[in-house]
Amino acid sequence: MSISAWLIGDRYEDRKHFSGDNLLFKYYGLDAYKYAPKPHLKGVKKPTLSSWKSRHFNDLKYLLVKIREGISLEYDDIYDNPEIQRELLMEYRAKGDSHLICHPHFFGCYLPIDFKEINLASSYLLGLGSSFNLRDELQEIASKLDFELGKYVTYESILSDDEIDCLIVKMFDEDDLFGYEKMLVLQLYNLAIASISYDLVINFSG
Repeated sequence: MSISAWLIGDRYEDRKHFSGDNLLFKYYGLDAYKYAPKPHLKGVKKPTLSSWKSRHFNDLKYLLVKIREGISLEYDDIYDNPEIQRELLMEYRAKGDSHLICHPHFFGCYLPIDFKEINLASSYLLGLGSSFNLRDELQEIASKLDFELGKYVTYESILSDDEIDCLIVKMFDEDDLFGYEKMLVLQLYNLAIASISYDLVINFSG
């Protein structure tokens, strides 16, 4: 399955789509999502994400599990058994404390709202995550991979799709054990920073 993601919220139809979730946000003590148009967004090329497969997202989620479990990031015959991987991922989804791991990624959204310590295990939050929390988890992964995200993406320097593509061509090393994960982290991080900066929602489809 191929996964796509893009930013929404700057059209009336988009804002109306999220108005029904406001009671849900209120129940969890979260701010409602209300987009306030920003003049500086006119003409801005908003980043998107495409051409990634479900397995790439699963690999990235499992990498975060290994980091949090203190498991070696190198291949391990025991922990990298598909059954063990599935069990560990299910265990972390049941905890409901990771916006990357809990998000299905073939549908759903990341909102530019800080969910703080809200537990995501509730089915009411299935498919809803926070761009802020996603940003923090991607930084957590990058730091373990010695991958300096701030060197490439900042709130003042959000990359266009063309810039991301050029960067990936220059940076990608097929001999790097985590080459694909780094490139996916970079694209997701760029989307998360754009979501926060532009006050837009990351929308996923697969």
